[in-house]
Amino acid sequence: MQISIDYYNIDGIAVAEVAPAGSKGQPLPLAIFYHGWTSNKEESIGLGIEIAKRGYRCVMPDTIYHGERQPKDHQFENLQFVECLQTNLEEYPKIVEYFSQKDLIQDDFIGVCGISMGGITTSMLLTQNDNISVAGSLMGSPELLKLARHLIREFLLTDKDVETSELEEDQILEMLRLYQKFHQADLSMHPEVLDGVPMLFWHGEADDFVHYDFTKEFVKTMAEKEKDEKVYFISDPERGHEVSYEASVYLAAFFKAALETTDSKEIWQLTKQMVGELNYVHGNVVDHQLDSELEGMASKDQNKIHGLS
Repeated sequence: MQISIDYYNIDGIAVAEVAPAGSKGQPLPLAIFYHGWTSNKEESIGLGIEIAKRGYRCVMPDTIYHGERQPKDHQFENLQFVECLQTNLEEYPKIVEYFSQKDLIQDDFIGVCGISMGGITTSMLLTQNDNISVAGSLMGSPELLKLARHLIREFLLTDKDVETSELEEDQILEMLRLYQKFHQADLSMHPEVLDGVPMLFWHGEADDFVHYDFTKEFVKTMAEKEKDEKVYFISDPERGHEVSYEASVYLAAFFKAALETTDSKEIWQLTKQMVGELNYVHGNVVDHQLDSELEGMASKDQNKIHGLS
């Protein structure tokens, strides 16, 4: 399939649109992909192509302070991480409205996904919007407040150039204040929003930035609450804070499967079937589908290993 890539602005938001060639002006399922911290839309264009190959119009915005929106000589500051998340939440409705007004969203089907900060954004958006049909988070945490406490320690208390006693009190308080605003956007506190929404989590077990355990704990909690009908989890034992190409292919296949069926088991079967047909996707992957097939996983805390067929 030939793919076209277009660059333009939506209400001041620089975006890349990746879609099947010749589809301009035609309604398609809409996928919105959010990049990670200090990255940009161009660095993830390969993932956008994979999603577009599955029939989506994939729109990839630059987050504030990133890509085309990065001021000259800009130096990233840790507090801006929180501001980026907040801005993503505020700008999502603008992006959706842009395509909705042009009647370009086929069957009102919207998928949202992202990497790292973009995966965190995805989980947050689910708590604030009821128009998301499918979602995917690659090494992003659904447990926002736990992640906040971890990042505060990482950003402030472990700064090698600053002694803890010398930290500015107002800097710590400012970060805490900003994170408090996100209490209502913590997916782990609002798992009911995933009812009927297929969501794929992927995380490397060696991730030392957005810790793997935050995702694993959420998945286990979902299983215990029996809120697990359409939640899927893939872990890679060898990966740190780095997304593999295999993970991108899994995500794209998952989005395609969600277009074709609403049945929880069929979604995962179709995903694995599509991935298995690609010779270059193989290797050490552990996957968990949280349904009756893995009943008791939460209490036993055991990995279930499946092939790609």
